[in-house]
Amino acid sequence: MNPNQENPLSDSDEDALSPAFLAQDPPLDPELRSLLQGVKTAPPPDYFEQFWSELNPRLIPLKPEPWSVRVLKLIKSPPAISVAAAVLAVAFLMPKQNGLFDRATKQAEIPAAVLQLEGNSGSLDTTHAKRLPGGGQVGTHPDLIGDESRLRVGQDKNQPAAAPPMVLGAAKEEERASVNEADSLSRSQTELKKQKSNDLLANRQEGQTNQGRANQDLKERATIAAPSSPIPLLQGYNQADYLVKSATLGVEVPQLTQAFTATSLIVNQHNGYIVSSTMSRPENGMASAQISFKVPKQHLLTVIEKIEKTGEVRNKNIRSEDLWKQVQTQKLDQDDLQIQIQDTTDKASLRRLKRQLREQVLKRQEFEQMLRMASVELQLTQKAPSRFWNLEGVGEQIQYKLNRALGDTLKLLVEILVVLPPLLIYFGSAWLLWLLLKLILVQRLALLSPRALAIAYLLGLLFFPLALGGKELFRATLLFATLLGAGAGIKALIQRWQKPSPKIEPAPLDPEDLPPP
Repeated sequence: MNPNQENPLSDSDEDALSPAFLAQDPPLDPELRSLLQGVKTAPPPDYFEQFWSELNPRLIPLKPEPWSVRVLKLIKSPPAISVAAAVLAVAFLMPKQNGLFDRATKQAEIPAAVLQLEGNSGSLDTTHAKRLPGGGQVGTHPDLIGDESRLRVGQDKNQPAAAPPMVLGAAKEEERASVNEADSLSRSQTELKKQKSNDLLANRQEGQTNQGRANQDLKERATIAAPSSPIPLLQGYNQADYLVKSATLGVEVPQLTQAFTATSLIVNQHNGYIVSSTMSRPENGMASAQISFKVPKQHLLTVIEKIEKTGEVRNKNIRSEDLWKQVQTQKLDQDDLQIQIQDTTDKASLRRLKRQLREQVLKRQEFEQMLRMASVELQLTQKAPSRFWNLEGVGEQIQYKLNRALGDTLKLLVEILVVLPPLLIYFGSAWLLWLLLKLILVQRLALLSPRALAIAYLLGLLFFPLALGGKELFRATLLFATLLGAGAGIKALIQRWQKPSPKIEPAPLDPEDLPPP
């Protein structure tokens, strides 16, 4: 550059480019001022649409889609299809509860009828009716036996509802129901007649004191022993009161003598008694003891449980027998004998009938004893100690403990072998289902992250089967996986429906455009 050449910029231009001149706000130069004002002014709303329409006149400005089009797109989307499939699977996998509703309806309709008589037999006579535990009545009808009509027992609406009586054991067969009920009603009528005849005999006995032998016979007939607790006919009964219980129990004990003494104490503590007992201790083989005892039947299970704690149970059998029919038959036979004694005048026949009546009374007492007490046949066994373990009882105890530990170990192994295959099948199926859900929900549809799916699936495996009562675990796991897929699909649909518009952020300014500090 030639130093003699003149500088093209004048002093005024140098002043205009100085930092102090550029830092003025607003600038003094009118052209620069108008340029800055044009940059600061915002463009009109349709500026970009006009710009694109000038480039391409056929281009139509963008408009929001109607909601119907958006709904159709959501219905066709994979999340919507997964939700529909999940709803169908839930409807198929959920357990049916219709049986519970039907059972409850049937139980509510049981005590709904009032006493009525089928057929044209007239009205019932309820003057001597009997009250049942359920609040109903049993009435008599004069033409009941001739018409062979059936009697229905229902609940009285004025009485509070109680537990429905159990079905009578003698009327289980429908074909024999009418005959049995008619016979029972006739027995009840004869019982009323017998009471009236007894009253007449008592009055006649007080008025006629000079008839000798006849008066003595009447006294004997009037003093016949009647049952202390009669069982009324056609009455709803509790089946537990007519059950005869018996049991057989076999227990292996470490010390036979101690177990024998403990059994005697247990029986005495519960108001029982020992009928017979034998004990044998052979040189080789098993030392054993047989005990027959009786306890009140309400304490039977308690006594058996305490005896089982003395050793190891080898066999146990508890039986029950319903004696309702036998007791009612014996009651009818006893009533017949009493009526025959009242109507008999022959001495030989009278003695024979009295003897039969005493036998029936004894039979009745035997029934009452059987119904009150339960009989138990107990067998206690003790394995005789071998010569190697014969160290004054110490070796016998060690041998018993070793045998007990070995038996418990084998029992545990058997239980593990029984339970292990179903568990392997269940967890193997759960693993395959996990892989399927991961392939669909994570890799294909991208609805969940792998961590969220793993946490939800593990929680479902732990808690969802427990919510269903621990039954059908595999079915419960499938149901949980289906609900999980439905929830993920619903979440994706909600996100697509409420998709926010993208935010337009301003571009960062160039450092050269910034004013100097």
